[in-house]
Amino acid sequence: MRLGALEAGGTKMVCAIGDEHGNVIERYSLPTRGGDETVREIIEYFRAHPVEALGVSSFGPLNLDPASPEYGNITTTPKAGWANYPLRRN
Repeated sequence: MRLGALEAGGTKMVCAIGDEHGNVIERYSLPTRGGDETVREIIEYFRAHPVEALGVSSFGPLNLDPASPEYGNITTTPKAGWANYPLRRN
């Protein structure tokens, strides 16, 4: 099984693919730019390297209330281009 991981950090994003045994198969890093530009590159990466599941760790704060229409959004971050960004919908 191929599993994906995304560590969304303030200066770089790290995408990884591994297996259910914890072995890292591949790793890709890109600089954190504006939301749309960065997320577009992450989506392209995972489309080219399909996985069965994806775990995400992100800078925040994040809206983690599943009842909220903004669930999954990065909220009031000072990171330029990311305030109120709908990370979950992309």
